[in-house]
Amino acid sequence: MEIPSLINQGRLDVFLIRPVGDLFQFLIFELDEESIFEMVTSLVILIISMVKLHLSISVFSFVLFFFNTLSALFAFEGIYLAVCASAFWFQSSDGLESIVYQIIQLSRYPITIYPNILRIAITVIPFGLYGYYPLLVLFFKTDLATILYTVLAGPVFFLLVYKLVWKNGLKHYSSAAG
Repeated sequence: MEIPSLINQGRLDVFLIRPVGDLFQFLIFELDEESIFEMVTSLVILIISMVKLHLSISVFSFVLFFFNTLSALFAFEGIYLAVCASAFWFQSSDGLESIVYQIIQLSRYPITIYPNILRIAITVIPFGLYGYYPLLVLFFKTDLATILYTVLAGPVFFLLVYKLVWKNGLKHYSSAAG
């Protein structure tokens, strides 16, 4: 989320001249140790809840849940990368960030409660990967197409955003001295 201010203030150059990949640097720069603890705590609570509720989850389902969660993280990062990279073309991305945040709030509920047009939009732009699809795969039997979508959509979306938005944005970037 610091990318727009780095672009507007011309401080992005520090990340671009280092011999490490720029996106990797941003991920490490934004890494929050508390969120790692929250992730571990959430996983422990999920496992304890499943045991207490006597839910029978196969090891395969749990492995799929893990890969779906990774895919959701890629999708989430891709969405935020697209929003932040809009700062290459616009002075501020605050309004777009607010809209995306509100759309992400939609993924807290099952997407089946929404009208078809919204359901399709949440699936194509993978907002639904964030909350709905990983739990769908974990707790309910789904078809192979849904499983493939949930595992592949996040990384594919992230790579598309990286190639189309981020790389093109870097071509338009000129530093404060440039």
